[in-house]
Amino acid sequence: MLDAQAQAQIQDFVHVLKKRKWMILMPCLFFVTLGSAFAAIVPKKYRVDTEIEVKPTRVQTDYQLRNPYESAAAREIPNATKHIKNNNRVRRVIEGDLENWPEYHRASKAVQRDIIESVVDDLEVDMDDKDKKAQVSSTFVRIIYRDPMQARAPLFLNQLREAWLEDVVAWDLTELKKERDAYFNQKAEAENALGGLQSLYFELRRELNLDPRALVERQDGRSGPDNDFIYAQLLTEHERRTEALQALESSRGQLEQLDELFDMEPEQVFEERRDDGVSYKKEIGTALAEIDEHLAVRDRITPQNSRYKEIERDIEDLRKRILSLEALERGGGSIQVTVPNERKREFGRLREETQTELAGYARVIARADDRIQEYQKDIAGRTKKYEDLHQLENQMRIAQEESDVVARELARTERSVAILEEGSGRPYSIAKDAESDADAVEPNPWAIVALTALLGLAAGMFLSLIVEYGSNSYRTVTELAGVMSVPVLGAIEPIVTHAELRKSQFRRAMVGFSTAILVGGIAWVTYMYKFSPEKLPVEIQQALTTIELNLR
Repeated sequence: MLDAQAQAQIQDFVHVLKKRKWMILMPCLFFVTLGSAFAAIVPKKYRVDTEIEVKPTRVQTDYQLRNPYESAAAREIPNATKHIKNNNRVRRVIEGDLENWPEYHRASKAVQRDIIESVVDDLEVDMDDKDKKAQVSSTFVRIIYRDPMQARAPLFLNQLREAWLEDVVAWDLTELKKERDAYFNQKAEAENALGGLQSLYFELRRELNLDPRALVERQDGRSGPDNDFIYAQLLTEHERRTEALQALESSRGQLEQLDELFDMEPEQVFEERRDDGVSYKKEIGTALAEIDEHLAVRDRITPQNSRYKEIERDIEDLRKRILSLEALERGGGSIQVTVPNERKREFGRLREETQTELAGYARVIARADDRIQEYQKDIAGRTKKYEDLHQLENQMRIAQEESDVVARELARTERSVAILEEGSGRPYSIAKDAESDADAVEPNPWAIVALTALLGLAAGMFLSLIVEYGSNSYRTVTELAGVMSVPVLGAIEPIVTHAELRKSQFRRAMVGFSTAILVGGIAWVTYMYKFSPEKLPVEIQQALTTIELNLR
């Protein structure tokens, strides 16, 4: 419960408000009128927004989020505000759609710059905050735009959004093509370098008389590769010489043994043979038979016959022959005879064969020594070529690895270019299109009117209190009686004459009429400016247009 003093103060305050009600309502009316006119004249901008999902890579299968496939839009996310609020891009979008921007088309260069600056100021970019170290799959960019024309706002925002995204993709595609061309040139240079090394490599292999398809392999402790013909021949000659030396030493030992055995054997040896004897009975019988035939013939002729002496001589020869044959006849038995030593002869033959083998082995060793010396001279020069060959192999391997790396990078960039060109690898998606909404208006005219009404009431109350309590603190009996709960003695109504009453009524009528004229004039001018501006004087149109432009 309030005490009596506080209750009296409240009653006094309410009494003042009742007494000065027109002083409160009139400022409120003027404020509401001016606020309504301001709400009608001030450029109202329709708020539209669009949301874009920017993907981190051009290829959705790149789950590891590796940098080679990182999209330009993802890289430029920190600069998205500057990219979107770009005067040149805004100018390009406006000039590409002049039908919706008649004020820009009619304006001068200076005014056009002001319009572009105003449009840029009406743009707002909002990005979701995320941890840069965390591998977040996407980034959402929200673009907000405010435009006085409801139909133009979403159209312009969508066009600006597409212009930004297309510029980013075009820039990314241009950079990728430059990178692809650079990798293509590097690949050509790497292939040319590799081709030059291969030419030197195969030329050196031809000089070494090697199969170009075979690989050079070096084994530890050897001066050349296994598949080198000269080195293989050198090893063969070494093996042949070693085998000949071993055979030579073995043959020399055999020859020494054969010499000892040959010297120990005599030239001839005694051999005991069985002698069956010699008999010429058959020959003697034949000779006796012939003698008998000659005697038979001699007996038939005379000594004077010419054949008689001849037969006598034949008979004498046969008798001598019989005597010699009888002398040669002997009886059988065993006898010892000397014959050549066959063992000595065999040892001699073996010794000659061994000497022949020794001479052959000596010739093989001499020939092997000559070839080894010749091959060693060749290998001394071929070893340097093999070192060059191995260096070329290392250079070829390094060049091939570099060529493979460049080829992989070239394939990657070509794939990225193909993905961007065909449109399947666009590194963004539209999460929300800009759409017109009649309720999304800034500033809200009803809020302006309500605010001005509150300001008018506050101003009226403040003015009435200043006027009431600022002049003096004296209260008449009537005023005291009005706030007292009991009658006040001596309180009478003020006496007002007819002249004073007429003057008061006239003043009130003049104030009401002037207020109505002023408020009506403001309302009419505002209405005509919004719906039929051509009916207003040019000066008023220009003044209101200037005010509207300054309020943008």
